[in-house]
Amino acid sequence: MSGQGCRRYQSIRGDNFDYIEWLRQLSEGFNDINFSRIDVAVDVKDDTVPDMIKIIEYVEKEKYV
Repeated sequence: MSGQGCRRYQSIRGDNFDYIEWLRQLSEGFNDINFSRIDVAVDVKDDTVPDMIKIIEYVEKEKYV
């Protein structure tokens, strides 16, 4: 889904929507599903975009939503 599609789906489902749970349920429902990529959106507050090493550190520390 596009970013707009994800936001629309989330707004329909409600504020407590859990993408991780949704992906798990989706993958259990189909035997041949394959996620070839996941796009990451980063909100920046001070016009600096974190480099890949910083993003990896955030993921390892589970600092994501």
